Amino acid sequence: MTATGSQILKGVNYASGAAGIRHESGKTQGDRLSLGEQVFLHKTTVSRLALLLKGRKAALNYLKKCIYTVGFGSNDYVNNYFMPEAYTTSQEFTTEAYAEVLAQEYLRQLNELYKYGARKVAVLGVGQVGYTPVELSRFGADVATLNAAVELFNAELKTLVAAFNANSTGAIFTFLNSTGISSGSNVTIADLSKTCCSVVPTTNYTCVPFKQEIYSNRDEYIFFDNIHPTEAANEPVATRYYSALDPTDAYPYDIKQLTSSSTAASL
Repeated sequence: MTATGSQILKGVNYASGAAGIRHESGKTQGDRLSLGEQVFLHKTTVSRLALLLKGRKAALNYLKKCIYTVGFGSNDYVNNYFMPEAYTTSQEFTTEAYAEVLAQEYLRQLNELYKYGARKVAVLGVGQVGYTPVELSRFGADVATLNAAVELFNAELKTLVAAFNANSTGAIFTFLNSTGISSGSNVTIADLSKTCCSVVPTTNYTCVPFKQEIYSNRDEYIFFDNIHPTEAANEPVATRYYSALDPTDAYPYDIKQLTSSSTAASL
């Protein structure tokens, strides 16, 4: 949010902790910028870019070369739908209907990004949120219900990406299969339950402040705190986002293909 002047030519990150597609998602975690608010910030960036590059047309031509990564949805489940003590969405929608509602709002905001110059867009699928330490503590064996609900949403995202590519001039959208990539390793529930710091099992997501030192051997853990994977867990997933190891890792392109001129020229 503090990026100014020529800094924005190097890339901008609007990410906000606990943010969701729905505006209310994550409200129990404090202040955050929802997807809609982040898209609004991007519109401001485009206006600034037009001033830097001496015109809106030049700005849009510049943005055609840029790769956007958009990753939303997990907080709409863990910090909304599956938190009935704070939200009513699970009473208002079936899991099927909720996936559709989320995808429709996502589509609306992605259309805004497209309108303001986004052409190469990687949409990250939601991972198996039920296998985070906090949800394992809260739901136990019922975490399969969480993962099944998220997969309904991921299926909607694949359809959304295909529709963008078919119906939007110059659009090169792709879906990155977070669940398929992360579920390929031999990981036990015990491994998933361990964290690199002290946490309150069923209530807080981040480390309890000042209780103990953060473990130094973090490369041996899957989760840093109650919900966020470590770098050791994220790196192999990101590697397969960039260069797919399996055909199901990315649909229809991996990040490397998004950068190639041959992919752009073929569309």
